[in-house]
Amino acid sequence: SARSLTGIALMMTLIPALFHLAVGLLMKKYLINNEYYRDIQLALAQKQA
Repeated sequence: SARSLTGIALMMTLIPALFHLAVGLLMKKYLINNEYYRDIQLALAQKQA
């Protein structure tokens, strides 16, 4: 039916797009820049020493 096709189309397009947007926003919150990456490397090096 037309309603089923609409539901399938939404499940294949709009819903995944919303999930990708949510993941993108979460990734932006936990952004790793060069300074933060360097701090992590130093902390790991100190931990191993």
